[in-house]
Amino acid sequence: QGPPQRPCIVPGVSREARCLSLEVAENPDLPNGRKLSIHAAIVPATGIRPLKDPVFVFAGGPGQSATEVAGMVMPLFSALEARRDIVFIDQRGTGESAPLGCLDDVKRRPLKDSADDEKNAALLVECRDGFIDAGVDLAQYATWIAMRDFDAMRAALGYETVNLWGASYGTRAAMEYARQFPQHVRSVVIDGVAPAMRPLPVALAFDTDLALDQVLARVDGGVKSALEAVLAPDAGVIRVNDPYFGTQTELTLERKRRV
Repeated sequence: QGPPQRPCIVPGVSREARCLSLEVAENPDLPNGRKLSIHAAIVPATGIRPLKDPVFVFAGGPGQSATEVAGMVMPLFSALEARRDIVFIDQRGTGESAPLGCLDDVKRRPLKDSADDEKNAALLVECRDGFIDAGVDLAQYATWIAMRDFDAMRAALGYETVNLWGASYGTRAAMEYARQFPQHVRSVVIDGVAPAMRPLPVALAFDTDLALDQVLARVDGGVKSALEAVLAPDAGVIRVNDPYFGTQTELTLERKRRV
């Protein structure tokens, strides 16, 4: 007998889902210590004879909430949803599973401040210290620990085997789940692989730069020249519209040396 399920509406999903919460230890080595509530939403199969192995969705980030992106990814499963449940589990630290979101008003910051490395670093330290002061053990939000929550949810829901689908960082999470619990995995689909040996998010800048270079090599030379002009040392300041406040603001562009 698993935890009770309740009817719920998942944003962007057109039909009723079933939601539930599962209590787990924040630190697996301290089962009597601080507890977390792991949230999940199940979009039930529509067919009269559904298969017993559902699809588990692993969101990206790290930091995305699976239930918050459900509406965006459900169309990908249109050929599967008649025969399989689609299960969205908010990984610990995201969504409704003991979220570790920093600064509720972060979107209200001026664009100029959001591009300031020193201010961002100070805000990150402030956010971290706030969670530590509240008793949160941040070391317990690692991927390998979070995958134990996913397997606990699998067991609580009575699924013997599951199909894994992940995108971006979710591919790393899915692969870690498969590494720990291969006996419960029927299949794995990974979209935009983020292997464990690739440092994230540091690698994003290098990969993006490489991709941009390859695009520029295939298009009209004028585009590359325009970009070079913007990034030239004497270009310096540009004026852009602040997406939140709707006002014009000045930003300084610097050409970062590749390392």
